[in-house]
Amino acid sequence: MRYLYGDSAPFPLQYNFLQTLESFVAAAARAARLDAEARAMQDQAAEAAVTRARSVVAVEGYHQQLVHHIQDSVGQATDPQVIEYARQAIDHGTRFVDEAKRACVTTAEREQAAARMEVDRRRIEIREAVEGFLLVGRLAILESRVTMSLVDGKNEIATVFTHPDGIVTAFTLNVASSPAWQAPRKVSDFATGVELMIGVRKSLFKRTVAAESVHLDEYLLSGFDLSDDAAEIRLRRKLADPRDSFLFKLRRADTEILAEVQRLGEAETDAGPPAVDAGDRQQLERLWQLIRAGAADVLPHKARLVSVALDGQDLFEHGLAIPFIERLLRLLAPTVTEIARRSPNASELSLKIENDGGKREEIYVKKEDLSAQIEPLGPREKALFAPLGLLREQWAPAGQGNPFLPQS
Repeated sequence: MRYLYGDSAPFPLQYNFLQTLESFVAAAARAARLDAEARAMQDQAAEAAVTRARSVVAVEGYHQQLVHHIQDSVGQATDPQVIEYARQAIDHGTRFVDEAKRACVTTAEREQAAARMEVDRRRIEIREAVEGFLLVGRLAILESRVTMSLVDGKNEIATVFTHPDGIVTAFTLNVASSPAWQAPRKVSDFATGVELMIGVRKSLFKRTVAAESVHLDEYLLSGFDLSDDAAEIRLRRKLADPRDSFLFKLRRADTEILAEVQRLGEAETDAGPPAVDAGDRQQLERLWQLIRAGAADVLPHKARLVSVALDGQDLFEHGLAIPFIERLLRLLAPTVTEIARRSPNASELSLKIENDGGKREEIYVKKEDLSAQIEPLGPREKALFAPLGLLREQWAPAGQGNPFLPQS
């Protein structure tokens, strides 16, 4: 099965991009609305606090004027009742000002606490919206890193994806969706005949050691951390073993593979860890790549979003929902524009699916349905989506593309 543009030209992204687009627009519109509401609440609470503070300052200033006036007026007075009246008037005014200050602080703290609760609730919803999109949407991937740990006899797998424009996402993966990973894996599931000179044979009579061959096919994978340029692979003899037996660390340096092995099941001898020779490095590199290829089967099955980072900053901790949406818009807009240009109906975005027998089926999404998600937003948030050309006033006749973007 392959995907085509609406005009039957080959579509470079061989997946249902329209599904990703629909999910993105719904999630991004919701996140933008929630972000605007959170900012409005924070601004409103801050503005109310400033207004009350100014009022207290005004009252205190007026009170000081009255104090000076009373003190000047009573300066020549000799009647005790006049003097007492002046004292009580000043004291009463001072208590009024102090109470106004306390009320100002108390009210500000109460309103700010209420605003924080509402803002935090919206931030949780923003995370839900972002996670909802990232679990089903597909973005270009520059690099992937996959990790596995064997916990209570089960494989727990997670991944980190590096996307264009400084976006990094991390997920736990749903192992249940991949039958091959539902049980512990052996080395022989990926490569057979893996035999390395990594064992150590101790002399019975001399304090010397010698390297010996270890056959690894029946060893279990107890964990790994695999990326494009580095790998850590842990092996265990049996599932019931309390400790791992070997830890292999590999790193790609230009065209060379650097490798080291740690024997974890027993203390190292005086000779230290056995060296990894060129032949062993070649076998380990092959095992690395085969395990990584096998792990690719579970990568599409994202279970839970762990984190999203923009240029190394956590999206949710730093409130970066809007910059995140803007970056995704930059990634998606060129494809949306090209689909619009090649769609025969100006009110739709369409692609075609061609099966192995050559039969074609059209899939499409109505611009009106996408626009309906964006139109209720405020002007600032609505303007974010202009690069997609989905608003009714942006719709162009078929074949003209998005007039809001430079044309190639």
